[in-house]
Amino acid sequence: MILFFSALDHQANHRDFSCGLSSLEANWDLLSSLVAQGSTLLTAYVIDDDVRTNLPLAAFDGFPLSVDIQALQTEWRTILSTPRSANSIHREELIALTRQRVHNAERAIIAQERMIDYFGKWLERTQKKSISESQRSQLVHQYEMQLAKHRVQLGKAHFYSRLATDRLNQLLA
Repeated sequence: MILFFSALDHQANHRDFSCGLSSLEANWDLLSSLVAQGSTLLTAYVIDDDVRTNLPLAAFDGFPLSVDIQALQTEWRTILSTPRSANSIHREELIALTRQRVHNAERAIIAQERMIDYFGKWLERTQKKSISESQRSQLVHQYEMQLAKHRVQLGKAHFYSRLATDRLNQLLA
């Protein structure tokens, strides 16, 4: 598996890269770490067995994805290993899982708020930078898209937090 991507570094220099990493999660974490360091991704794709897969740039927000993917895998394994009958699920386990969902939603809210703040600052800095108008326009557009994406994600996180909290209150009643 080979990762190919191009990015603008924090000084708005265009760079093209390729590298081979052992897993998709490693590729995703690499791209997120570049974004966290101030680079703006322009393109990203993986070639595996002669098949090209374009990666969604908006998914790379500066936070490692592997931690959340592992947590999701653990949650799904727990859910799938539990019998489907609601009567067979122990009440305390259900409450613990629901508390974990509330906690995860709260963490997502904090992360999205941080990213909104982060991209807001980068947008403000970019608007003040003395760079060419085309570079500024491109960076401003990228940051505005990221801000819009994170605002939508923040709204979803608030919604999921309310749902999980309501469910927990039902279980505890």
